[in-house]
Amino acid sequence: MLYAFYEQLAAINLFEWAGLVSGLLCVWLLIKQNIWIWPIGLVYSLVFLTVFMQTKLYSEFVLQIYYAGMNAYGWYYWSSSDPQDASLALIVARINRLTGAVHLVIVAVCISLLAEFMRQFTDADMA
Repeated sequence: MLYAFYEQLAAINLFEWAGLVSGLLCVWLLIKQNIWIWPIGLVYSLVFLTVFMQTKLYSEFVLQIYYAGMNAYGWYYWSSSDPQDASLALIVARINRLTGAVHLVIVAVCISLLAEFMRQFTDADMA
């Protein structure tokens, strides 16, 4: 069993290792609330964007495009805002049940549409 684990580790290419290391670094930077989370997160997203395209995981590919955009936005927003300005503070709050239910329906419909699109128009493995 341990030998199989080492074989799988050896099969990972340097590009995927870069994604793994940058992802782990992102978690650490996030905990530290360090601005470097954003450019490292952008690297992480771009690495896995390539990996997912090569492995025909198109939905994951699209998700990485979103993550890359959010990392670019976060980096810009964090670097251009004044940490002393209390009006820019993000207030964390719960959504009400109706909003949650509406979001759940929207997500379910979007997932269904995306799955059908992938089934009909791509060579993605839907198993």
